[in-house]
Amino acid sequence: MNRLVPGPIGEALVDDRPLRRRDGCKYESVVRAAIHLFGMRGFDGTSVNAIANAAQVSKATVYAYFNGKYDILLAALEEMLAALPGPRELVLNREGSLSDSLRGIARDVCELLTGPMMKSMYRMVVLSTSLNAHITEQFAAEIFDRYARAIEAFLYIEVSAGRLVITDVPCASAQFLGLAIGRPILHTVLTGNHWPSVQSLDAHIEVAVTFFLTTYAPGGYLPP
Repeated sequence: MNRLVPGPIGEALVDDRPLRRRDGCKYESVVRAAIHLFGMRGFDGTSVNAIANAAQVSKATVYAYFNGKYDILLAALEEMLAALPGPRELVLNREGSLSDSLRGIARDVCELLTGPMMKSMYRMVVLSTSLNAHITEQFAAEIFDRYARAIEAFLYIEVSAGRLVITDVPCASAQFLGLAIGRPILHTVLTGNHWPSVQSLDAHIEVAVTFFLTTYAPGGYLPP
């Protein structure tokens, strides 16, 4: 009977070779080793042999759990995605004014999407020349769409309370994400470094929030 293993980003691997259960120390050791090596060397620069050596298991043991390097990559991404903060946890349940809430959301999302784990994921997937292009697109959708939907939920609440006037909330959510995180992510991707300073990130976020509220707050917005 074929085995159907859903991947973390909508992929599915079908195989008729029975594999071991996804539990136990050896499986976890392989996944942890893969996360470390893929994050340092990328998918293309990491071999199954290297993963086996780092996990201190035999190559045969790796293949007892996984069909190959691509299967290991999906398991590693799944593990990393599970470690990210939940979208609602990151976005909702904010206290303070609307502008303060938007600043906090922008700052937290920026810190998350330009942090070490995200840079590792980027090296694992986006920089690969051997992976199918659509896994990169699905990876981006898995990351960005989950937080965009949470921001949509936040904006719907603010619209219902009369604090924002928005006719197309999904579009406004995408605009806010683009304003808040577009430049920091581009900086991280192009330089491999974090945003230069907390002060400059705060200044960038202030501009993004001001522009957003000027567009969508009833009667406009005057920054403090």
